[in-house]
Amino acid sequence: MIGRPLTRLSVNERGRDIVVSDIHGMVSLFFEELERVGFDSESDRVICAGDLVDRGPESLRALSLLEEPWFYSVMGNHDLAAVIHLLGDHPDVRQDDALRFRLPTEGWLESLNAEEASTVAARIAELPFLMEVDTTGGPVGVVHAEVPWNYATWEAFRDSVVRAFFEKAGMRELAPVVQGRRFMEAERAGRYLWKDDPTLTLPDILHVIHGHSIRLDNAFQPWRMGNRVHIDSGAFLAQPEWAEERARARAGEPGLTLVTIDAPMTPL
Repeated sequence: MIGRPLTRLSVNERGRDIVVSDIHGMVSLFFEELERVGFDSESDRVICAGDLVDRGPESLRALSLLEEPWFYSVMGNHDLAAVIHLLGDHPDVRQDDALRFRLPTEGWLESLNAEEASTVAARIAELPFLMEVDTTGGPVGVVHAEVPWNYATWEAFRDSVVRAFFEKAGMRELAPVVQGRRFMEAERAGRYLWKDDPTLTLPDILHVIHGHSIRLDNAFQPWRMGNRVHIDSGAFLAQPEWAEERARARAGEPGLTLVTIDAPMTPL
């Protein structure tokens, strides 16, 4: 199987843990935002909610962030699609998984030489599908898309992901983790009118922070269901070629959202 099931981080006793929404190759913007919030590489850590690559102009530069001791990321669906494309017929890639996670191949991938392709594949293949970060208020999860409906606790979900890797059961079970949007669809359909509905909350974790699902009808702001907080704000949509999609938003401007890990509904 590709990737890792889980990365755990202990409490950051020196500075802040900052979670950033999907970077999507918008690395220059990312560094501008770090400067704006007074990021300190000696004490702060940054955790990306996945999708380092595609859509923006700096996918390779985004992957190079993984070399920094202060930077972490979970696996996003675009990251996974890229590594599956690069690995091709590798034994770790099952044909049904290749079809399940396939996305249109972008130019930056096609332009890689053999050495670059090997380096990119190796970097992405080290990404975890979920992270668990200790804070003074309790553990916080980071998952690209969503924790599936059928898990009542974070522990049950976490253990199922670890077990899937241990048993080499294939990646079908992981599809909602990187590409699911059932919670956004349910919210839009009005199935949950009360965001504090106890059935939405994972009781054994402070909250789970997600990227992936952009709310054009929410002014690109964080939104939540229970203690599941979604922060993707469509950084790539700021590019001229995405003007038509951007125009569908009711208000607000796309960009990168940065939050502290203990206050994900309040952008920095």
